[in-house]
Amino acid sequence: MQVNMGLQNQPALAVRGVSFSFGAKLVLDQVSFSVREGEFKVLLGPNGAGKSTLYSLITRLYHSPQGNISVWGNNLKRNSYLALRHVGVVFHLPTLDLDLTVRQNLQYHASLHGLPRLKARERMTMELEILEELGFIDYILLNWEVLNFCKEKNIPTGPGRGSAAGSLVLFFLGVTKVDPIKYNLFFERFVSRHRAKRIKGKDGVTYLDGSLLADVDNDIAYDRRSEVIEYIKNKYEGRTCKILNLVTLSGKLCIKEVGKLVGLKDEEEMNDISDQIPVTFG
Repeated sequence: MQVNMGLQNQPALAVRGVSFSFGAKLVLDQVSFSVREGEFKVLLGPNGAGKSTLYSLITRLYHSPQGNISVWGNNLKRNSYLALRHVGVVFHLPTLDLDLTVRQNLQYHASLHGLPRLKARERMTMELEILEELGFIDYILLNWEVLNFCKEKNIPTGPGRGSAAGSLVLFFLGVTKVDPIKYNLFFERFVSRHRAKRIKGKDGVTYLDGSLLADVDNDIAYDRRSEVIEYIKNKYEGRTCKILNLVTLSGKLCIKEVGKLVGLKDEEEMNDISDQIPVTFG
């Protein structure tokens, strides 16, 4: 963690006089503690003691009307963006809270990542409108479901290659691991109204048509993909199919691939050989 030199004397986390109630039930009563850089502290207590409530206050899922919480000297109420940018949260269960709406889930994750609320809301609204208009909501949620299965089974996956990394929604759902706002990535490279549209065919069925449609590269570990396929087949029995991808190879590429398979020539030699093939023949 990179910390401003002027904040080195500040505790990493400071909780002062925090109280919280659910209606008439007092859950936290004047809680105070601090965690300094390099310290390791654990909250212990029976169910209902208020541990999850305290974590929710620190990550701003709940608003604390009494007391103050600060991270490296940044007050959570006055400077939430600067405070939360230093906070990392590892979820034990899937990253979507089923008690919240989709928008509430996304807004919460925007807060967890310390993104300016207005900027995150505008970006999320734009993405959700386009995804809903083009009928990609189910596809996005299916990706989330598959990756959550992988997490539960410790199946390695990639960070989210290609244009999918431009989606803030996918980032908040944990489908990708790249912050598109931080790296100035464009959502329109993933899904765009100009590249995909819904049309009604003569049979009355609405189709999604376009040269480039939404595509998420999950890069699931090759040796365990069969587990994921089996999970999807069982979860959506009778509604799954396999898609074959047929690729046409040019003459030059065929020579290169044969060289790799036979193993008699190295890559540089095969490139020299393939370069002898006239462009006319591929």
